[in-house]
Amino acid sequence: MAAGVTLRFLVGVCLAGIYPVGMKLIITWDPEKASQRLAQLVGMLILGTALPHATRFFGVDWPWQSVIVFSSFLALVAMIIIYWLGDGPHLKMSVQSTIKPMSISMIFGIPRYRSSALGYFGHMWEVYAFWALVPVLIASTHSINNPIELSGFAFLVIAMGTVGCLIGGQLSKTMTSSQVASYALGLSGLCCLLYPWIKDVPLILQLIFWAIWGMSAAADSPQLSAISAKACPPEMVGTALTIQNAIGFGITMVSIQLCTVLIPYFNHYISWVLLPGPILGLILLNQVKRSRQT
Repeated sequence: MAAGVTLRFLVGVCLAGIYPVGMKLIITWDPEKASQRLAQLVGMLILGTALPHATRFFGVDWPWQSVIVFSSFLALVAMIIIYWLGDGPHLKMSVQSTIKPMSISMIFGIPRYRSSALGYFGHMWEVYAFWALVPVLIASTHSINNPIELSGFAFLVIAMGTVGCLIGGQLSKTMTSSQVASYALGLSGLCCLLYPWIKDVPLILQLIFWAIWGMSAAADSPQLSAISAKACPPEMVGTALTIQNAIGFGITMVSIQLCTVLIPYFNHYISWVLLPGPILGLILLNQVKRSRQT
């Protein structure tokens, strides 16, 4: 158990550490299209999050050890690709700037960054807890107890986040990132609110509901990160995104554990525990709009 817990902790540290560095790499390759490129990056992250469920579904009788080994193999392939790719040509944007000591208070002193980061924290309250709850929510709503079938449904719902990110990236060409994120937060919040009654509607509406929730729960993430990246001077982008992600992941630890403890008591209404995240995200996004106007 001690070795298992230690290894899982190190895996978690490494997985979380990839995220802000990956976003910075994307910006060094194509800073002018940060919203679309970050949408693609986060979309692939979500697809990767869903893949173990797909591996379990298509592997049928694979033990969990095989799923872990296959997922680890994919991580090694990704390592080789990233090492081959390297830094983007626009890295000079940051290294040529005068490097100054930075602090959390300095970064949060930037109004637009502060607003988008706070909106991001609301998003993070919902999204990872939602992904963790998906198999339980589907099982309780549709009375599916076969773990193989649950893995297949969980993959489809979580992977819809990739579709949502890509759609959001396209919309960001004609809309602001804050508008795209607002629509996504509004839709996911509505899904959190309506979930307790979803089992009473026709099957086609249930499928539409899961597709919308899967897409909207994730589509705001790259847009909020793009706002944060654009709000900061180039030399601060990596640090700013790392701080935003670190606090966001800390928030997910609280929401996941809280939902785990409360689900026996809340049952179908457990989605209401997630609801404050999208609501706060929407409120704080209004500050992004006001900061742009000022």
